Amino acid sequence: EGYAIQGVSPESPANKGGIQGGDVIVKLGNNRIGGLDDFDLALREFAPGDQVDVVVLREGKEVSLKVTLSSPRN
Repeated sequence: EGYAIQGVSPESPANKGGIQGGDVIVKLGNNRIGGLDDFDLALREFAPGDQVDVVVLREGKEVSLKVTLSSPRN
């Protein structure tokens, strides 16, 4: 369950929000994340500049973070 993050780019919104490589995103906003498709659908509910509550599994524990989204990269 969840969407595993392999790595995080320096200065990216994920990095600034505290997401780390190896984290597994299990919740984005009010949406439970079971995989990549869930993550993509949930992300579409938000706009650049929105601050989103994100819950990740890190070393077996849930960690709550806030991530401010930016515009998609080209």
